Order: sequence, then structure tokens, then C-alpha cells
Amino acid sequence: MIGETEDSKAPLNTTGIGRGWDIHVYFDLTAVQIQAVQKLHSQLQQEFPNLCVFPLVGRPVGPHSKPMFQAVAVSAEEYGAVVSWIALNRAGLSVLVHPHTGNAMDDHIVHGIWIGEKLPIRTEALRGH
Repeated sequence: MIGETEDSKAPLNTTGIGRGWDIHVYFDLTAVQIQAVQKLHSQLQQEFPNLCVFPLVGRPVGPHSKPMFQAVAVSAEEYGAVVSWIALNRAGLSVLVHPHTGNAMDDHIVHGIWIGEKLPIRTEALRGH
């Protein structure tokens, strides 16, 4: 297909930690958005107690252009359940869901799925990964 590379056709291995899918939930540093993301973060942990959910990061890091928190889904079942739940409960927050294929640039830019507003990704932070 046009624009496909061998790397972009690599199968997704969801059998271990470090593979699977990242779910990034972005927020602004406004009182309304901080309250929304804190509530979503807490509800996500309650709804999916076995999901790996990281703390809120109050500044842009790596390729992410806004503050965010990250969760990691490691199985197809977990991915389906979590992404479906996030889509319905995100409180207007932007969400990026991307796989781990071994090519960070393609994972974020080519294979990434946006729920809500698509935000800029700082690709310079992905070069060489």
C-alpha cells in the first residue's frame, strides 16, 4: 500500500509488558480541566483495577505537547474495554491511543488513534526511537 513501510506492517505483540497500547489523556492547567482529568483518572483506576495507570504529569514531556497521564493496555480484551470506556467518559479531554510496534515515530504519527481533538505531537522527541 502507498506509504507503508515494512516497520508499519509489523504485527502487534500484546503478550508482555512493554508491548500493547499506550493511552494518553491530555489536559490544560485550568481548574475545570484539572478537575475533569483527576476525576477521570480516579474513575479509570476504579473501573479497571488491573490496568497500569500512571500519575498525572503537569507539564509536556517527550513527544506530548500538553500535560497528560498515561495508561497501558496489554491485551486485546483490555484495550477494547478501556478504549470503549474512555471514549464515553473522557469529559471532553483529548486522548491518543497508540500501539507499541517498536517504531515510536510510526506508533504516534501513523498508527495513533485520536479520541477528541487531535493535538500536535513533538516529533523531534521521537527521532531515533
